[in-house]
Amino acid sequence: MRICAGIVLYNPDIQRLEENVLAIKDQVEEVLLVDNASKNEKEIRVFLEEYKDLHYIRLEKNFGIAKALNHILKFAIDENYDAYVTLDQDSVCASQLIEKYTEVYKADIGQISCNIHDRNTGIMDKVDFENGDIHEIEHCITSGCINNTSAVKRCGGYNESLFIDGVDIELSCNLRKHGYRIICINYDGLLHEFGNGMNVQLLNKKLSAANHVPWRNYYTRRNMIYVAKRYYTGWEREKKVIKQIIYGIGAVILEDKKITRMKYNIQGIRDGIRKDLSRNLYDELYN
Repeated sequence: MRICAGIVLYNPDIQRLEENVLAIKDQVEEVLLVDNASKNEKEIRVFLEEYKDLHYIRLEKNFGIAKALNHILKFAIDENYDAYVTLDQDSVCASQLIEKYTEVYKADIGQISCNIHDRNTGIMDKVDFENGDIHEIEHCITSGCINNTSAVKRCGGYNESLFIDGVDIELSCNLRKHGYRIICINYDGLLHEFGNGMNVQLLNKKLSAANHVPWRNYYTRRNMIYVAKRYYTGWEREKKVIKQIIYGIGAVILEDKKITRMKYNIQGIRDGIRKDLSRNLYDELYN
């Protein structure tokens, strides 16, 4: 079984990126870095001089994570890899992660994930394993996930209209729609950062908040509602839409810049319900 890895870059912390690369490079055949027009390109180039065996693609602007992931998919297809692992630039995987994945990998599996530890909040995102060490799940996050190359190709790859948040969940839903299984293994395999995560005390309850920059709230609400309306039906669809409205309210209550967040959450909910993916908020703000 041939496996490569891909890491999407956007203004990476070089020290953390080095930790990431060193943790994965000896577990796979090749590593591809796809750079969404990082502003610290010179630092990245210096880093690449030290690690000459890495492949590197620099995009002319930030096209979002979905387009960068499609470059990783294309690399896996062109180089005849059976599967590829995707990682965020600030994630660090455990030394036996790929070995654990290959032990359970089968052709009918679209993606495999693992237990994920949040570096900022200390919370372990861990599935409730009732029977054995494998559990079927609805979706994986991008980081630390191994993907069946032919399955993702069959599904048409990553939806670039989503730009960033929810891209991973949309792909998982698409894979399940095409008959592939999504599973999680009972292995603590990834140290990760969910946004600028923080713990918040509210009414004697300890809650966690992603604390992304406010414009990310727009993409999260819009894209998750879009996914709910596209892939779910009946009450299950309505529950997922309502959940995003509740999460939007929670982001405004728990996080900073409340007026700005409220605006972006409302806009995202509106466009998600309309299934309107035409707006590129990132370009409006930065280009």
